[in-house]
Amino acid sequence: MNQTIRHTLFATALCAATACSQGAAARPGEAPRIASSTRPMAEFSTREADLATAVHKHDKAGIARLLSADFEFRSPQQAIELARSEWLAVPASGAESELGGLAVHAFPTLAIVSFTRTLAAGPQAGARSFVVDAWTRQGTGWQLLARYESPLPAATGNTQDVAPTGKG
Repeated sequence: MNQTIRHTLFATALCAATACSQGAAARPGEAPRIASSTRPMAEFSTREADLATAVHKHDKAGIARLLSADFEFRSPQQAIELARSEWLAVPASGAESELGGLAVHAFPTLAIVSFTRTLAAGPQAGARSFVVDAWTRQGTGWQLLARYESPLPAATGNTQDVAPTGKG
């Protein structure tokens, strides 16, 4: 994939992630926002669940079917950058994941999907990350072109607003 396309894709994913994350969480005392279920939401919710299941079951053939030939994985906070073959070679944790807060921005040949991923079991149970996936239309189906994943801080349970001075 040439650098111009990568930079454009990264900028698009970053903008989508920023737009999706702003105001997505409910403030104390407010009801959580409920996203309406659209066809793209249903379609990519299924695709993301299929990928999570394939990773959980260590189904390398299933994972490979969902990845484009140019797939790359990036985790900027952990300085990780993996090409398709490298990502497939990394042993998956096998831990089941829960996906939440899914948002989809679909275009004719590109879809940007963002969500939070929480590990449901294992030694890192409860660990959360924010994921932005870029899917590209390949013929009549979709394949994952790029995944950007960053760990989220652990939830503290403290939802009380605190003034900048720390005095509440």
